[in-house]
Amino acid sequence: MKYIVCLFMLITILKTVFGDCDHQIVESERHKLTNQLFNCGYDSTIIPVKDHKTAVNVSFNMIVKFIKYDHQSGTLGLDSWLSIHWYDEYLKWNPQDFGNLREIKVTTDNIWVPDLSVYNRFDQGTEPTVFASTKCIVNFNGLIVCVHPHHVDALCQADMSKYPFDSQNCTITFGSWVHKGEEVNILHHNPIADTEDLETDGEWALKKVGVHRNPGHYDFHPNSTYPSIEVSFEIKRMHGSHSATVLIPSIVIFMLVITSMWVPPDSNERMVLCCVNLITEFFHLEYISFMIPMKGNKIPQLMVLGRDSLLLCGFSIVFTIILKNIVLKKTPPPSWISRIVSFVIGCRPGQIIFLDDTTLKGVAFAKGEDDGSTIIDNSENSVNTGSQDWRVFAKILDRLIFISYVIVFTVMMVGFIP
Repeated sequence: MKYIVCLFMLITILKTVFGDCDHQIVESERHKLTNQLFNCGYDSTIIPVKDHKTAVNVSFNMIVKFIKYDHQSGTLGLDSWLSIHWYDEYLKWNPQDFGNLREIKVTTDNIWVPDLSVYNRFDQGTEPTVFASTKCIVNFNGLIVCVHPHHVDALCQADMSKYPFDSQNCTITFGSWVHKGEEVNILHHNPIADTEDLETDGEWALKKVGVHRNPGHYDFHPNSTYPSIEVSFEIKRMHGSHSATVLIPSIVIFMLVITSMWVPPDSNERMVLCCVNLITEFFHLEYISFMIPMKGNKIPQLMVLGRDSLLLCGFSIVFTIILKNIVLKKTPPPSWISRIVSFVIGCRPGQIIFLDDTTLKGVAFAKGEDDGSTIIDNSENSVNTGSQDWRVFAKILDRLIFISYVIVFTVMMVGFIP
């Protein structure tokens, strides 16, 4: 009997310490509201409208945080906070019935969320919808507000025709993945993007953000619509470093080519300089092709500039060889060449430009005059003037080629630099 009494007392003590509470937890207004909303047949897989002929309007905008563009892969990387709003007709209540409670926080796992998707994302093998598990605010009138951090890599074909002064216009297309516009109507807020807290990758600057709503009328389904929101981002390259490594070397090569054309054509230094220019331009063109992706039908203007410069470097070698052969000719030139030479050096500017010796004696020698009783001595009258005509004629051609090169390079650079 004594043992039974002890056992009874032990059970009583354990029940007092570890047993059920002698009072029930007071259910808060938030508990009551949550139970009423979600434990009375709410289905998160059904569009939250009581009339199935009515569409739920889903509107959104974004707070852009970071933008990065990769011209090699042709993708625009965008990190943003998507702010999405819609009304759920099954999540309404009277605040006065629940202690003036006007809003609650819930997770997207417990409510219906729109299947908002990015149609032109780079990785088509991943989950199409932009929503992951996040918290949303449910207001007493059924308004649901979700702010969801989102990253997307969208396809954006690069237009490198004006590199390094290029701009890219990339579009990200949002829409419902499975629902028609008569079920889920996609809209957007204005402005569509808030860029106040934007950070860039240091290479691109955001210039403009635009938005266009495509109503989604298609011939294959004339009785339904599939609306989408097209958000466009215009970005411009910050070309400082690219100009220093790509454009400035091109200008230096142009100057070297022009300088080489001023060197006398019969000198070995000119041929060496022309060959060095050709090799330098070839490697520079290869470097440009490495920097710029070989995609699309549009050839970058910088590559056209390098290509034409390479051709001009090659022509400069050909011109140098031809002019050197002309200078070394000893045979008498045709009469038309002699007339051209006489006409050019007959004026003072021609003498200054094309003659090394602009004295009266040198001019007389170049013109082949033999009245040397007062100007030229008898020994000089016997000099063959044919080679001098060839030399002057070669110099005339050389200066014309030099002027042509200056004009061509100037036009090329003016047409390229914005």
